[in-house]
Amino acid sequence: MHQERKEAKATPRTIAQPFPTQASAPIPHRQVINPQERTAADKASTRAFLR
Repeated sequence: MHQERKEAKATPRTIAQPFPTQASAPIPHRQVINPQERTAADKASTRAFLR
């Protein structure tokens, strides 16, 4: 039973992982002060967000 509970707790985390990435996408827009820190992935996310 404990193993099933651990798996049940692990699955929501994996499903919840994509959401933080989407939520953190708007952050680069706020962090325009340091454009050097922005990576290619951040730029791609910003372009996708602007589209």
